Amino acid sequence: MSAAPAMTTAARAASDVGLGEIEQVLYREAHCLDDRSRWQEWLDLFTDDAIYWIPYRKDQPDYVNHASICLENKLKMEVRIGKLLHARSWS
Repeated sequence: MSAAPAMTTAARAASDVGLGEIEQVLYREAHCLDDRSRWQEWLDLFTDDAIYWIPYRKDQPDYVNHASICLENKLKMEVRIGKLLHARSWS
């Protein structure tokens, strides 16, 4: 009999809260991203050790051994938002 795979920290945290709470966080995140003036609020949703990852393929198992569309830590996200909100940013 094989042992059950270990749960990730995120999976363990998700199992400790209700689906409604998770939905509310996702709705808040979406509202923040839709409004340029709330991008800093969106960034504040992340912990300092967060990784924002968009895999290249939906079945991609990790970001270490495969190419990704986006892979940023919180500092890189802060820099990106700072550039986008800068007065001389044209896009």
